[in-house]
Amino acid sequence: KLPMEKQLAAMQARAAELLQACNQLKARLGLGGAALDGLMRLSVPSMETVGLFEDRWAELERRLTMAAEEMRKTDTELSEIARRLDEARLAQEVPTEADLANARATRDQGWHLIRRQLQGAEVDDAALRDFMACYPGVTSLPDAFASGLRRSDETSDRLRREAGRVAEKARLLADQAALGARQAQLAGETEALQGEKEASGTQWSGIWSPLSITPRS
Repeated sequence: KLPMEKQLAAMQARAAELLQACNQLKARLGLGGAALDGLMRLSVPSMETVGLFEDRWAELERRLTMAAEEMRKTDTELSEIARRLDEARLAQEVPTEADLANARATRDQGWHLIRRQLQGAEVDDAALRDFMACYPGVTSLPDAFASGLRRSDETSDRLRREAGRVAEKARLLADQAALGARQAQLAGETEALQGEKEASGTQWSGIWSPLSITPRS
């Protein structure tokens, strides 16, 4: 067994540790100036109640952190989609099926005029002028028809080539809409969690209010 003096010294050291822990807890609760003997008579919340609130706050903080991280990722993805859509807008405009139909219709109009000439039939001057006006710089009907043929073929080729770009743009727009909806959902979830946290804080303060204590955490 330890000598009496050493036992006493150990007990005093332990008492000092406990006193320091009590003073730290008092400071945390905003009771730094209160006497310990007075606090001993207070009916404070049970450890089970304290543990319940600690677990609740820890869970709320965890969910808030997860929501904030997902919001950050969503914002990053939306920024990337916006960048890629801007690039698509700056690129050459993609032809449409209507563009191809117009090019073919104009080409067919030129073939109709050439065929009438070959058959020796009269060619309408107004129709000829309208057709020639579609190809500035061209001075003869055959050359204008050749230009129309090339234009319709090029439009058809481009439409096939750009099909991937058209589909990619549609996919980006769909992703943008989905991410925007998720962003709004996360904002709502975060607001609800913040409300739960504030309500929990109010309940925690209410537990201590009969003791005239305002807890700091």
